[in-house]
Amino acid sequence: ACPCALGLATPAAITVGTGRAAKAGILFRGGDVVEAAAGLKGVMFDKTGTLSVGRPSLTAISVAEPTLGQNVLVQWAASLEADTRHPLAHALLQRAQELELPLLPVHGCRTVAGAGLEGELEGVGACRLGRPRWLESNGVVLPPLQHAWLQEQESSGATVVGLAVHDQAGARLLGLLAINDQLRPDAAVALQQLQAMGLHLAVMSGDREGAVQRL
Repeated sequence: ACPCALGLATPAAITVGTGRAAKAGILFRGGDVVEAAAGLKGVMFDKTGTLSVGRPSLTAISVAEPTLGQNVLVQWAASLEADTRHPLAHALLQRAQELELPLLPVHGCRTVAGAGLEGELEGVGACRLGRPRWLESNGVVLPPLQHAWLQEQESSGATVVGLAVHDQAGARLLGLLAINDQLRPDAAVALQQLQAMGLHLAVMSGDREGAVQRL
């Protein structure tokens, strides 16, 4: 009944509660946020790195140029991505490192926002690496086999990038690479627990619609 008890108990409860939450990886900015959390009706999640592992990996390759092998395709693509910080670049560079493939020098590399990148690959020529639709808009024709492979990979939730070379003979596709970001192993259980609490769940993501719908 004493007001002092409330004045002591409330800060103590908040301190203990936020401390236990911090050990679980949950950070609160203050007691008012803890109070507001009690009235939550829904939770909106980011996808990459939150519900997914956040470390995309190369999962499949389709070579369009008969004279090239998969390792060469990985080597050239990774070389173009060497100076970028895009998550997809990490997947290509990681595979090149696993295969112990040396990276080739690239000159005049330029990033095209939302599409891909282009540069002069030493010993190869002018190359573009990026979204297949962007390559098509620059004169690259996808053979029927690669077009069907692209649709199959995208329907499974993978992000596909294409590598093309532009020389005197014109623009031609060298191959396609599928990159996927796996779901966190604990995500499904966490979402089920939140749904059981009556919370409405949603996802906001800058990724392709197919990958988000699959999630």
